[in-house]
This record gives sequence, structure tokens and C-alpha cells, in this order.
Amino acid sequence: MAWWPFSNKKNSQEKQQKEPEPEPRYLDELPPKFDDSKQAVPIPSTSPLKQAVNKISIEDFSPANLISIPCFRDAGLSGFTVMAVFGSITFLYHKNIQKTTNWAFGGFLLGSIFGWEQCNSIRRKSMMTAQIAKESLEQRKQQELRNKVK
Repeated sequence: MAWWPFSNKKNSQEKQQKEPEPEPRYLDELPPKFDDSKQAVPIPSTSPLKQAVNKISIEDFSPANLISIPCFRDAGLSGFTVMAVFGSITFLYHKNIQKTTNWAFGGFLLGSIFGWEQCNSIRRKSMMTAQIAKESLEQRKQQELRNKVK
């Protein structure tokens, strides 16, 4: 087959008489969109831990941000209370500053954890109670609508 200026009428008529090729119906009939012969170069991705550490900034630890965290105040107060109690009792009994400091710091951590968990437990219970109240109110409204329709 030759191109236009050199082609004869017979070739052009054959082209016009040919039936058009059917469009592919299945995915297997389509040509591939990407060249599979090349090896995929793995893109070095950072780990989620590294991404999380990169998001931390000094503004996150400002007092305004820390106070806005639910239960932070309660956990801090209970931690400081336990620290004072453990520290003073240990100092009065042993008269050793190093042992007192260790016990006071441990008391602070222990008191903070227990205060945090207690506060969150109370919050979860109150949120569940509010959710149950909201659902019962919606059920009551639906029941009233059904009674009005009847």
C-alpha cells in the first residue's frame, strides 16, 4: 500500500469497503496503558513515625494548647498531689533526698495516669449517657409522628 499521491483507485475503494473493527469489549482486549517491561523504581517513603515527629512543633506545647486538652488539668492536679504526698512521706521516713525525688517523680507519673484515666472514664460515661438520651428523644419523636399519622 502506498500513500495518497501514488495510490490507485482500487486501493482507496478497498479501504472504504472494509468493515470497521469492533471496539474492544473486555479489559483483556484493550492495549496496556503502561509499559510493564520497565522495572518500577520504589519511591522512598518516610515512615509514619518520622512523619508524626516532623509535625511536632514548639507551639504544640504552649499553655493555651495544653489547657484545651480534655482531662489535662485533672491529670496534672492529681499527679502533683500524689507527688507531694509520696515525696513528703518518703522524706519524713528516710531523710534521703535522692530516694525522695525518685518516689515523688514516680508518684507524679502514677497520679497523672490514674487521674487521666479516671477523667476519661467519666467523660466516656457521660457521652454515652448523652448519646442514649439523644437516641431516646429521636425515638420518642418518631413515635409521636406515627401516632399523629394514625
